[in-house]
Amino acid sequence: MHFKNWFTLLTAIFLFNIGKSQVKDTITVMHYNLLYYGEVTTFCTVNNNNVNDKDTYLKRIVNHVQPDIFTINEMGCDATYAKRIRDLVLNSGTIKYELTVLQKSGSQNICNMLFYKTSKVKVVKQEKITTAGNGTSIVRAVDLYELQFLATNLSPNHSQLDTPSTHLLTMHLKASSSSANKIERELAAEGIMKHLETNKQPGNYLLSGDLNLYTNTEGAFQNFIDWTAPSYNFKDPANRIGRWGNNSSFADMHTQSTHTSGGCHSTGGMDDRFDFILASQYIMTGRGSIQYITGTYKAIGQDGQRFNGRLDTPQNNSAPAAVIDALYNMSDHLPVVMQVEVLFGQKNNSTAPTDSTNSVNTNNSIPRMKLWINSNREIQIDGVSKDEEYQIDAYNSAGSRIRVLSQHATLSSHISTVNLGSGLHVFRVKNTLTGEVSNFKIVLP
Repeated sequence: MHFKNWFTLLTAIFLFNIGKSQVKDTITVMHYNLLYYGEVTTFCTVNNNNVNDKDTYLKRIVNHVQPDIFTINEMGCDATYAKRIRDLVLNSGTIKYELTVLQKSGSQNICNMLFYKTSKVKVVKQEKITTAGNGTSIVRAVDLYELQFLATNLSPNHSQLDTPSTHLLTMHLKASSSSANKIERELAAEGIMKHLETNKQPGNYLLSGDLNLYTNTEGAFQNFIDWTAPSYNFKDPANRIGRWGNNSSFADMHTQSTHTSGGCHSTGGMDDRFDFILASQYIMTGRGSIQYITGTYKAIGQDGQRFNGRLDTPQNNSAPAAVIDALYNMSDHLPVVMQVEVLFGQKNNSTAPTDSTNSVNTNNSIPRMKLWINSNREIQIDGVSKDEEYQIDAYNSAGSRIRVLSQHATLSSHISTVNLGSGLHVFRVKNTLTGEVSNFKIVLP
């Protein structure tokens, strides 16, 4: 059979089969600054910020949103408080959440934390970023997680499905509008982006936190959205970029403050967009099996009618009255929420049955090998010895080699396909020692 005819047939069969095997899930991500949860200060005391009361408010809010991934700022840096939230707030019903390991830097007294539904999410790895772009210490440790999404409850054949993954950063940048603090935020963001570029591949990334930004022109925000290596850039899913602080044009995006007066809570009313969830280009376009669901980004309790006012007056109908009351009393910030769609495809792609006259030779196949694309659109090898090395070439539908992707790929390699377009490709994999060759058909998203 002529190569082009075979390739057309292969494409039709492959797309038909992959369409049948795909399983989808919707993941809700929420970020929330809890306002000194468990941390007593001179202005946030056991009387005006009581942790027992906060548990009641937080439970009401979580039950309303039902997040699958829940990141927080401003929790006292003691794992006891994280366990308290898990046990008394999140796990009070049948749905079960787990928490990550508490991470901190130096003497910081308020920390971040990640909670996640164990039926949907698995934490593969966590680390912290503590160094700013100029080598100094970031005021509070930035938490970096690698998460896998699970299809356990979605399909009886879940073991045969890929497990899409994403990295998630959670941070609480330096507060205040002074020039010195803006520079400190900028340097922190520079250190974060340098860490990603140096240690990670471009792919699926979420960034959540209280960024304490007043305008999009701040250096910190520019580092996130316009980094020197563009493949690492973040996007604002809400696509509401501008001068947020004290600007009524962004009243529907403001997340602080829920109060106009008070002791523990910041005052001044709703006039700042401090809290964000940003997403990488991969997630915004669905390039890596995870895609932002358009229109799902919002601040819970924000109806756009609160500019410089309090959350609960006049009447706020954007959520049930009990939830609005809980949001008002829980924190001076509002939680931000967005949803992504996760696509679980087949874990491994089968070897392509090519004809010996094709430019892709399969006479010496490697039957034990498996080749697949992970959720970050990287090639991975499975079923081979860790000591073996392979050359991987990409071919187009005309049978011509597009490029050499790797000359020394191993079992642990994550090989970028950033320079390849979407669609069906054939990958020729050759054992550099034995000369054995196998070919794999893969549709790149």
